[in-house]
Amino acid sequence: MEPVTLEPPFSQRAALVMAALADLDQVPDAAAVLAEIARHGPNPGAALAGRLRVPGASGVWPARPAPLDELASFAAAEAHRAGLPRTGCEHLVLALVRIADGADGADSADGAGADSAPALLSARAELQALIGEVAGTAYARLPRRDQDDGSVPCAVVLCGLPGTGKSTLADLAAARLGLPNFSFDWFLGALTPFGVVRQDNAAPLGNQLMSAALAGQLRAGRGAVLDAGGFQQAERARWRAICEALGGRFIGVECVCPDEAVHRRRVEHRGRAIPGWPATVSWEHVGRMRARWEPWDEPHLVLNTLQPLQASVEQIVAAVNGHQAG
Repeated sequence: MEPVTLEPPFSQRAALVMAALADLDQVPDAAAVLAEIARHGPNPGAALAGRLRVPGASGVWPARPAPLDELASFAAAEAHRAGLPRTGCEHLVLALVRIADGADGADSADGAGADSAPALLSARAELQALIGEVAGTAYARLPRRDQDDGSVPCAVVLCGLPGTGKSTLADLAAARLGLPNFSFDWFLGALTPFGVVRQDNAAPLGNQLMSAALAGQLRAGRGAVLDAGGFQQAERARWRAICEALGGRFIGVECVCPDEAVHRRRVEHRGRAIPGWPATVSWEHVGRMRARWEPWDEPHLVLNTLQPLQASVEQIVAAVNGHQAG
């Protein structure tokens, strides 16, 4: 086989994978590429491949050939899209998804057709979630700061669907408790003008910023209120782990609005003034987020936000005071 030009540069492991594939007597298919990636593991590509739902209904990667020039070109496009100077094994896996999906326009220079392919969109989001999970564990490994006065900082983490009242409650609870309030939407709104927030990375990026803010507060011996989404168990578990590792107390709060008509009216009539971020979302978006919500099985406070705001705030304060007394 003819040698492949590695443009842009490949990471060390990805270069080894491509070199091994170039030595084959035939054009590799997805199975051969994935086997070579796994042989040079552990790496993000091997981890990503293990988490992906295989494109197509058969549940098996199609035996469609993956020519090395096509593989390298698609992988480089994925690395470039992410703003990375080198192509990694994870981008080779994304390239395989593009090839396997066979989306119209996938072979275009700008990849416009591929960008609309559901399998690729899902794979990109899975990669960003994986990066967030790996990077987020660093905060739970930070050395704990000694507390000379024996105080235990408390983190109040409000989760729930858009429009359930999280932000309003976070503001009020933070003011009542004398704690800073860190908002997922404010963080991402600040970054949006720089072009770094994308559909596939918005949630992991926002969650990472929340983790960093939380860890910084706890390391300084102070608590915080987090106005978060927290749709998935792994997200909530990460914040709890950071609290426990850094000597803090975790108060999980789930905001629910059981009246669908009221909930929808709140969503469609709110107008938050967050620079760089939408004033609200569509009701269809709320439905998509509802489908992503994973049950919260650990002990936590559930607030019915149909009740008066002050009653909800008092429940949060009581939960914090109860933990402090314990």
